[in-house]
Amino acid sequence: MKYILTLLLTFGMFAAQAQELDCKIRIQAPNLQLVDPAIFKTLEADIYEFMNTRDWTEGDAFSDEERVECNINIAILEEISQTSFKGELTIQASRPVYNSTYESVIFLHNDKDFDFEYAQYQPLNFNINAYNGELTSVLAFYAYMILGFDYDSYAPEGGSPWFVQARQIVQNANDQGRKGWKAFDGTRNRYWMIENQLDPKFSGLRAAYYDYHRKGLDVMHKDADLGRAQILSSLQKVEKVSKNNPNSMGITVFSNTKSDEIFDIFNYFRVPNGEKTKVGTMMVRVDPANAQRFLSLGKTTSNSGGRNMGSQTVPRPGSGGSSLPSKSGKTMNSRGGR
Repeated sequence: MKYILTLLLTFGMFAAQAQELDCKIRIQAPNLQLVDPAIFKTLEADIYEFMNTRDWTEGDAFSDEERVECNINIAILEEISQTSFKGELTIQASRPVYNSTYESVIFLHNDKDFDFEYAQYQPLNFNINAYNGELTSVLAFYAYMILGFDYDSYAPEGGSPWFVQARQIVQNANDQGRKGWKAFDGTRNRYWMIENQLDPKFSGLRAAYYDYHRKGLDVMHKDADLGRAQILSSLQKVEKVSKNNPNSMGITVFSNTKSDEIFDIFNYFRVPNGEKTKVGTMMVRVDPANAQRFLSLGKTTSNSGGRNMGSQTVPRPGSGGSSLPSKSGKTMNSRGGR
């Protein structure tokens, strides 16, 4: 009886401390010549276990419904050897909008500097205080970036502890001679991504991130006008940071992550033209790559109340949902802000 009780208590503790991430992994390797494709099936499983079973926050309790949903797609572009590869990594993470079925993307990035080594069945080891190889360093870096953005969306600068961990990984990898970890590798790499997140010059961007999600999207179920006003106000902060730090990695990540959503929210036919003009003018400056699209804001409006994200049609923020899943109403005690 005592043994059974111990097992139940152990299981209960494990269930109450579910890991933070719920990542789906996909590896594409269409042009293999040297390597058995089965190796990449093993790698998929290894990365899945690495991302989803590790206790990244070392103590914050997540229920299954609270885990951060993310997708990691890896494209193998070149085989250097049977254990060395060049590729690209695409990461997307999302969080639920309160009292709706809508999931808002909080991080979207394509990393083109992903060269790594992997031998089938090798353990994926990681230690925050040391460089453990390119594969686990890159994966852990993005795990902490995902958590940082998630926590920032629930509490002002709530993601700081996880961004600090991501910076530690950059520092560990800095002298390894691999691309993406150094300031002089370019302005679109991991170094500048985390440097911008923790630089006080970008504090307005992080404040905007909280306002956009917690004060904007999360209130649209009860007051769409107020929610849009908060989002518009947050974009003014983003524009100011962009003006003072043109062509920065922080602004690029924000634009890549949020431009589609911003356009869809303000292109809705019930949004006043004055709001559309303000948002369009700001986003032309923040996201010049999509200038033509934002200049058209309001000229072609949507009255469908929905948008398609992959194979899933989700309600326009503020239109509510047909049901309220438990995930949307979670307390988020581990992140704060609720």
